[in-house]
Amino acid sequence: MQIVKIPLVNGLGRTKGCEQAPNRIISELSDIYSNEKGKVVEVNEKDIHEIRIAQANLEDSNKGIYKESKKILSKEEFCIFLGGDHSISYPLIRAFSETFENPCLVVFDAHADCMHDFSPPTHEDWLRTAVEHNLKAENIFLVGLRNMHPIEAKFLAEKKIRHLMQNQIFGNLRNTCDAVMESVRKFNSIYLSIDLDVVDPAFAPAVAYPEPCGMSSREAIYLIQRLSLLKNLKAADIVEVNPMKDLNNITSKLAAKIISELVR
Repeated sequence: MQIVKIPLVNGLGRTKGCEQAPNRIISELSDIYSNEKGKVVEVNEKDIHEIRIAQANLEDSNKGIYKESKKILSKEEFCIFLGGDHSISYPLIRAFSETFENPCLVVFDAHADCMHDFSPPTHEDWLRTAVEHNLKAENIFLVGLRNMHPIEAKFLAEKKIRHLMQNQIFGNLRNTCDAVMESVRKFNSIYLSIDLDVVDPAFAPAVAYPEPCGMSSREAIYLIQRLSLLKNLKAADIVEVNPMKDLNNITSKLAAKIISELVR
């Protein structure tokens, strides 16, 4: 497993501080010895990389992320990218789609990230931009939504993007997971994007845009453990963790736990 640090924030809204997340999460990962499958969690320095970015030039940063991640993905070794805010997912999924055949994108997020198309893409519109730049809408599955702008709801409806609101998941976790896995199993390759705000702030308080009434950390781990069993899961990212807000590193510890449960 390769871990790639991408400490990029787009300078908009409340994402300042997320650039500190990769190092903090990796630090917390060093305290995890094994996952719940009994697999040893051992990440060596040679397995950790960083894509150097220029915060002052977001367009150049996106180009750099796309170029470098494509090289890494071409090695076809399972890879986890650590942001940074959710804007990093745009160049990453673009590189992934060009590297693997018949790709699928599964997104865990409280928000749809389909606002008006900015240039370069931000954490608010990266998914909309990806769809408008040829990512097939039918290859996308959103999980855990609970706060959508009417613009986003209209876009999801028009594009027929499959999505599960959080209230559809609550009390029906196993069946929900079965449905997601059955839907994505047919694709050759899956990219999993995890915005930690999908988890309730009681369990993950230090995120850029916390939303109440999310899934518990246990529910999130259950879903990720199940998805990790899919042989076509090729890459993932974890984004929007903000160490500047992270009392006792609770959110960073959860991100590290997620990484450990993706070890196969």
